[in-house]
Amino acid sequence: MRLLFRSLRTHWLHQLAQASLPRLFHTTAPLAVVKPFLLSDIGEGIKEVQIIQWFVEPGARVEQFSKICEVQSDKAAVEITSRFDGVIKKLHYEAEDMAPVGK
Repeated sequence: MRLLFRSLRTHWLHQLAQASLPRLFHTTAPLAVVKPFLLSDIGEGIKEVQIIQWFVEPGARVEQFSKICEVQSDKAAVEITSRFDGVIKKLHYEAEDMAPVGK
């Protein structure tokens, strides 16, 4: 009986000690990672496109599938949409500039 009492007491003390320790839960803060947005390949063999217009500006919040810009190649005009949720940090090209595809 004494052995059983001691093990129950040890178990109870262990449980008490565990309850008083800080929880080791951890939550991940929203990642502030800057993801480069490379200009999508809009067609076979197209190396560069002209930026027709921007639908966003620096500081704008976008969601996945939001319109980013309209570009034109020698074959077609295409609206480029966002692949990510986030905030626009910088536009590397102005409207009417030529931009290489994939960069």
